[in-house]
Amino acid sequence: MKKILITLLALLPAISWGQAYINGNVELEDFTNWKCYTGMNTTGTLNLSTFVPGIVPGRHTLMRPGPDPVVGSPYLDRTFPYQVFGNTPNPVFHDSFSIRLGNNGTGRQAEIVSYRISALSALDGFSIAMVMQNGHPTATAENPFVSYWVSRSDVLASSMDAGNLLGVQQVPANGSTYFRHAGGDVVFREWTRINLLTAFPSLVTSVGAPVTLYFATADCQASGHFGYAYIDNVFPKSWTVSAFTAPATFSIGAGNIFVDGMASVAESKYRWQIVNTTAMSAPTYTTSYFSGFVGGGINLRPVFDAIVPSGYFIPGNNYKITLLTENDGSGSLAQSFRTLLATP
Repeated sequence: MKKILITLLALLPAISWGQAYINGNVELEDFTNWKCYTGMNTTGTLNLSTFVPGIVPGRHTLMRPGPDPVVGSPYLDRTFPYQVFGNTPNPVFHDSFSIRLGNNGTGRQAEIVSYRISALSALDGFSIAMVMQNGHPTATAENPFVSYWVSRSDVLASSMDAGNLLGVQQVPANGSTYFRHAGGDVVFREWTRINLLTAFPSLVTSVGAPVTLYFATADCQASGHFGYAYIDNVFPKSWTVSAFTAPATFSIGAGNIFVDGMASVAESKYRWQIVNTTAMSAPTYTTSYFSGFVGGGINLRPVFDAIVPSGYFIPGNNYKITLLTENDGSGSLAQSFRTLLATP
């Protein structure tokens, strides 16, 4: 796939992506080059022809860095985090602004924003985070949802018409592993980088053509539950962030090393490394690649047992565990580590 993307990029005219994607990262601190709409979700399906154009404060909102008010710190920030390649404790920085689409109020509200891409690149994508209530766990079709789609048309009402719609994805609030739980019925997805050609492979035939990227958020159709999203970085690049939590010690007798890597951002694949830092000139062992997002509650003991020699874990020794994340779309890399003390 990476070779295909590089080949496609070579066919495109030479142009600065910063010039071609003006304010796709909303760093102008306004909605320049974005279109905003408001409507209602009364049936579970949005009637695009009824949406009213215009920015509505509180429903189309520019956000600065800070913890999401519902999920809270350190799980979700209102702006996209990024990290220069290197080891923890290198600082994690944040973009200055993002768009919050929707809010934590209810009332069947629905919101849309769109951004016109003048010439689709094979590396185009966006960053998104989601916060919703899973208020109908047995009838998720009634739940709040976030959706995004790509269209040839820059006119909202006709953007999903046959011949215009190039790809659409709808994400309802539910109990799937796509979401983390934030207490009560609130679920969220931390910042994630979505590459358009990965999400919609058929877009390969539209590389070089103008397209419009649409985002929608909707409360549940029964009115009692909210859904909103943070959106940023509509352009071809995004840095991945490697982050995970681990205990300071682990018992080799218990046979478990539980870690949580769900704070990692924009990874499309990842792998783990382990090295005994107590032993002199000890080798580093590296796993094969895992695809997708780093999960939570991962037991690394069986993962490492498959690649280290018998008797590797010794009480009193320190072991450095490293998480290496990669973003196939941008080619960015990041790593973070934790050092754990082995106990009997």
